[in-house]
Amino acid sequence: MLAGVLFIVSAWRLVLVVSDVRPVIARNGELRLGTGRRRRTRIAISEVAGVGLLFRGRPGGGRGSIPGWYLAVWGADGEHHQVRGCFVSAGNWTGTRTSSAELPFEDPSVLAHSGAGNLARRIYSYVVDVQGPEGPLVSRQLQKHPGSRDRSEIEQTFAYWSPDGELRRVG
Repeated sequence: MLAGVLFIVSAWRLVLVVSDVRPVIARNGELRLGTGRRRRTRIAISEVAGVGLLFRGRPGGGRGSIPGWYLAVWGADGEHHQVRGCFVSAGNWTGTRTSSAELPFEDPSVLAHSGAGNLARRIYSYVVDVQGPEGPLVSRQLQKHPGSRDRSEIEQTFAYWSPDGELRRVG
């Protein structure tokens, strides 16, 4: 069953864009994250240790990667799960491995009011309400520690944004 379907007619062809209207579902004490085609990753709400946006891209551009700010949720094990379809596209950004140039939408208020940012803030608020101020989300804040940038990776993380408004570069 398709949750949302949008048809776009563009220069001689019909493009079908399927959007998952519910990329994240909170049910029965867990978050169900849309992380792939017809696939959901489940994380117990009591185990959520980070929620935020990561700026990811392939240095120099390249095929198969859309640079942008992607919604991610971290479990207590430290692993982050990128939520499918929840991102702010950076268009044709072609940064370098040592890019110090401004990143697209490198403004916390713009990210906070984007679709992905709004969803991140709602998830963050909901999880804190359930876990309380001593829970792993507040105490660990893993979205602020995405790890150092491995310059040998094809796609890299350049920065993070946290629902509390903090935006920092990585590496």
